[in-house]
Amino acid sequence: MDGLKAGFAVELERQGYSPATGDPYLRRFGNLNGWMARHGLGVEDLSPALVEQFCAACRAAGYHLYTSIRGVKPLLVFLRSTGLWSEEPVVPPPADVLLARFALWLERERHLATSSIETYVSHVRPLVERLAIGDRVALERLDVAFVRRFVVERCPRQGRASAKLTVVAVRQLLRFLHLEGAVERPLVGAVPSVRGCRLSGLPKRISGDELERILDACDRSSAIGRRDYAIVVLFARLGVRSAEAAGLRLDHVDWRAGEITMRGKAANCGYRCRRWWVMRSPRI
Repeated sequence: MDGLKAGFAVELERQGYSPATGDPYLRRFGNLNGWMARHGLGVEDLSPALVEQFCAACRAAGYHLYTSIRGVKPLLVFLRSTGLWSEEPVVPPPADVLLARFALWLERERHLATSSIETYVSHVRPLVERLAIGDRVALERLDVAFVRRFVVERCPRQGRASAKLTVVAVRQLLRFLHLEGAVERPLVGAVPSVRGCRLSGLPKRISGDELERILDACDRSSAIGRRDYAIVVLFARLGVRSAEAAGLRLDHVDWRAGEITMRGKAANCGYRCRRWWVMRSPRI
């Protein structure tokens, strides 16, 4: 199967996958190839049962994304198109189907990195599997009491950081289900918070006068001063993260349109910012 990876990459690109969205499938292709080699298996041994064994091995190793028949379906379709495998893949478990849609939503709508998506999916998988009955996920059972019971039972067995991730992931799942129309009521407010450290020791936000003094301290007669001034303006007006400001380039700024394209938290992901300054170019 070593010689098929390049062909699989071309097929993913033909189907409209970007490098970011296609890379997880290519990595799972490599995982499948290595797993089969370690077990002395060849392409002729491929079957739905074998692929399910591979997916189970991935889950046991701690992977939680693209570890189901549905998750590797693009690869199976590609193998069938080459004549290497003619069997239809088995129907994926209903929990995997829902979690795959959730993962796609996190990627496209929330712009999360693959590692973050895998973390979120792993934290909500027990909740979704608890709702699975037969060949479907019984979302009609999902109510305030169910959500609170799941969080209250699960979080005390976790560390503080892991418990907070569980709460965040469950809230994202509930938000996704409501936006998709899978549940009628928004249930995000039903998720209890995890008691954390007090934030009273953190500094307050700076005042307008303090911001003006910071800007006045930038020597705009020099290139470094103009750079510092521009960065502070971005921080103040747009709430830009330090990494986003550091990653900006001149071609990311469209002065005429009043837009800035910034790299988000996900790899190769950009988003445009438009604020009140679109009416005029900042004088920096």
